Amino acid sequence: MKKYILFFILLLLILPLTVQAGIICKDGSPSKTCTTCHKGCCSKHGGCSTSSSSSSSSSSTKRTTKPKTTIIYGCTDKKATNYNSKATKNNGTCKYITGCTDKNATNYNEKATKDNGSCKYIIKGCMDKEATNYNEKATEDDKSCIYPVKGCMDEKAFNYNKDATVDDGTCNYDKEGCTDEKALNYDPEATIESGLCEYTEGCVDETAINYDPEAEKDDGSCIYKEDEQKEPEEEEVQEQKKDDPTNPLPVLVTVGGGAALAVGIKKKKKH
Repeated sequence: MKKYILFFILLLLILPLTVQAGIICKDGSPSKTCTTCHKGCCSKHGGCSTSSSSSSSSSSTKRTTKPKTTIIYGCTDKKATNYNSKATKNNGTCKYITGCTDKNATNYNEKATKDNGSCKYIIKGCMDKEATNYNEKATEDDKSCIYPVKGCMDEKAFNYNKDATVDDGTCNYDKEGCTDEKALNYDPEATIESGLCEYTEGCVDETAINYDPEAEKDDGSCIYKEDEQKEPEEEEVQEQKKDDPTNPLPVLVTVGGGAALAVGIKKKKKH
């Protein structure tokens, strides 16, 4: 019985020297719990790897070690106000100045580091609600407002207004105008006399010496022949005293090739 106990103890002492393989973690430290490299082995040391060793205690085990990487947590966004150039891993602590970052906007904020969608822009247009082209989005009035023009919009009506944008129910199909065919501005389409007829004016009296057959309206300019002048008596002589300024020379006025009107005539009998 003692022989078996001594053999077992000896076996435990010799066994480590005869192991051909051992479990080494990736950071170079030996595994204290694993006898084989599996998924859960060396979980805190980056995993495991198998390395060969000699059967003798004098043989050395080659170990591959990797340099340790130091992780620095911080804000890695350069646009953030608390950007950390030394940080290797973003920890979600970045801080920003929010605002409009578009230079074309009216509320551009040059200090803003993060756009918050608040940018406002100039929109030109009509800002008068009474206009037909009112633009509710306009921020600057460009004087382009168009206002409704009321009037008759029926082309068949006599008072049709081509500029009208709103029909006001005033269409008139009875046309006013001059209905006198003798007038210069006679309108054959007129149905209502406007009283604005225009005529050729002149003397319409056929007995006058200046009668105008083309005149349609008398303008009061008719000139008539005077009674035939009687033959002057032989003893009556018209004489002008050269030295008498109150007795001017006779002036004869011929009208229409007819009667002569004597002005300033002084009659004197011979003795």
